[in-house]
Amino acid sequence: MGPPSGPAGPPGPARPVRLAVGEEHMVPLAGAGSAGYAWTVEVSGTPGAVEASVRAAPRPPVARGALPYGGSQPQVLALRGLRAGRAEVHLELSRSFGGTRTPRATQDLTVIVADG
Repeated sequence: MGPPSGPAGPPGPARPVRLAVGEEHMVPLAGAGSAGYAWTVEVSGTPGAVEASVRAAPRPPVARGALPYGGSQPQVLALRGLRAGRAEVHLELSRSFGGTRTPRATQDLTVIVADG
């Protein structure tokens, strides 16, 4: 399971996420909650520059007569610029139970926040 991709590729150390103060940006994450995995997020860098949280992503409506979705709920990393600065965001997809706590996936992002 690799990082999310998009038309221009995922953000990361080579392509930082650039935000203005007050701006929010969503990064798609693979979900694996039905297998017992959850994303954890750690933010370092300029104190108070970035708020980061993992949220459930909206799903499109189920077509009439179709079965509801199965599997894990898609998730997004919500990033919000709070004040000018630079932050490093580290994500791990792991289980909180079981023997080893080796992450199933990791992702690192650089976020740069500029004043309006």
